[in-house]
Amino acid sequence: VLFHPHSFVARDYLLLTPGGKPPGPAPLHAIRRSRECAVQGVGRLRNIQSEDVQRLVRLKLEAGYSVQTALHIRNVISAVFNCAKWRSVFVGENPARGVRLPEMERKEALALTFEQGKALLAELPSPVAEMALVSMTCSLNVAELLGLRWKWINLTAEPVVVDTELLHPYTLAVRQNYYRGHFGSPKSKARRRNVPLSASLVGVLLGLQLRSEFNGPEDLVFVSKNGAPLVERNLTRRVLKAAGEKLKMPWLSWHVFRHSHSAYDEQIGLALSDRQAQMGHSDVGMTLHYIHSDLERRRAAIENIATRLVGAGAASEKEADCDTK
Repeated sequence: VLFHPHSFVARDYLLLTPGGKPPGPAPLHAIRRSRECAVQGVGRLRNIQSEDVQRLVRLKLEAGYSVQTALHIRNVISAVFNCAKWRSVFVGENPARGVRLPEMERKEALALTFEQGKALLAELPSPVAEMALVSMTCSLNVAELLGLRWKWINLTAEPVVVDTELLHPYTLAVRQNYYRGHFGSPKSKARRRNVPLSASLVGVLLGLQLRSEFNGPEDLVFVSKNGAPLVERNLTRRVLKAAGEKLKMPWLSWHVFRHSHSAYDEQIGLALSDRQAQMGHSDVGMTLHYIHSDLERRRAAIENIATRLVGAGAASEKEADCDTK
């Protein structure tokens, strides 16, 4: 059987992602890199042996690719053969199994101190400041922020029902993301979570909702002047990086906010299980089953973080609209 990598990898790799979702940027990058190399010196893919994949990985590392990229290439090749076996068009061991890679050296995760976070919030314009505050206090990533709709934020003291789900008072539900022009659901069950809102964040979001022309249940919370979704790349280049340079934080990125939230949780002594629920890293699916008392316990910790970032009951006074579409 002859598999042409240009068609087989790009089409069938999607079947191997959860729910048939497009893979993230790193696997896609690896798909492009593996297209020309999966058949180098071998011919038919069915003839590939483990040593061929090992040689390919070694050549890519020698060419200057990172260990992370080499890992993605190996994983894509493995996914191709897994799919072939699933379709009963390949018999034998997956040649990507047993391929060894050097130990990965990860960069130190950077996080903002409370003082740096407070200074940054004062520097950022609306709605980027509100996005940063939500990320630092609720641990949403940028795709989750851009896909957030008003109906999934309960800013009242009463529980509400949204799409047959009960949403507790002063709670935000992560149910959608927006990545590279496409709306989708969270990439894992743990990322589909409910997070408590502090009193100060409730005030900030109420102010944003009152100022926005797009404040209906189905409207996005963070939008451009014409109500369209914001573009992550533009936000990063035009706003986030500019503020980072001014405050001597050139390493500033959206993911830094998530690292900062994790650091804040650790500093205030939040239990590990609660930190996992906040971050969406748990793989036991407990987030959907959190009872009201669990949310209230986490809310007290988030209130502590928000107070140190913006002050008790503070509401955003930023009127500037940032059109970054």
